[in-house]
Amino acid sequence: MAQFFIADFESGMRESVVCTSYSVHQYAALRKMPYRPTSVDADSGEVTERHALTRDQVTALICASAELAEIAAKRASTLETEAARVRYAHSQNCYHALIVTAARSGLRASELLALRWEDVDTELGELSVRRRYRNGSFDVPKSRTSARRVPITSDALAILRTWCVRSPHKSPQSLVFCGARGRPLSGSNVSRRGVRPAGKRANLTGVGLHVLRHTYGSQLLAAGEDLATVSVLMGHASVSVTATVYLHAIQKPLGESASKLERCLAGK
Repeated sequence: MAQFFIADFESGMRESVVCTSYSVHQYAALRKMPYRPTSVDADSGEVTERHALTRDQVTALICASAELAEIAAKRASTLETEAARVRYAHSQNCYHALIVTAARSGLRASELLALRWEDVDTELGELSVRRRYRNGSFDVPKSRTSARRVPITSDALAILRTWCVRSPHKSPQSLVFCGARGRPLSGSNVSRRGVRPAGKRANLTGVGLHVLRHTYGSQLLAAGEDLATVSVLMGHASVSVTATVYLHAIQKPLGESASKLERCLAGK
């Protein structure tokens, strides 16, 4: 929490206003980029432009995170103790699995960090969102519509299966993405130590978990998925929210409307 003072220069009075950290980050984002659409992660305070990556950029990011995991495994083999080797290799492998899952499911950062193995259905290829992890504690999902089941792609499912074998924490109640000791990860650490290094290696800037979520939604719409289905998969409160956020992805040249009308009038 932060305290600000609003001054009335005519009366000389001033009033204190208490703001949440999210409000502070949002204000900072507007001051920095007032005319560019921005998103602020409520958990990590990460400020990113609201933009979607291309298919090739997502592939490059995933490949970069896989390369970082391989590099970490090689470096871990040079460490003296077994505990140090396991801890060092664990982080990058975990980040790689998390990045792939984020890109292929569109889950919020807080939902990814609260995911347990009991929420992963390897038979149906679905993830169940039942909780979120934010501000150091577990909580119910963001809204009623946030509790949902999300199908994932075959490549993400394969990565999760591999990660389950490698991870020392694989009981049904264990977190899918966690520290070497099984404790929850923080959104800021995931961005700083996992996503950003992978983005840098892939020559991408401004990449975060929220960008991957936005990319997922944009790709679904570009693939022809209807707005209502995308809204359900994203866990939005309503279709209108989805339409507002992804207006750029559903806009079409206005000239097409006249052409469609002409075809209709011609009975085609």
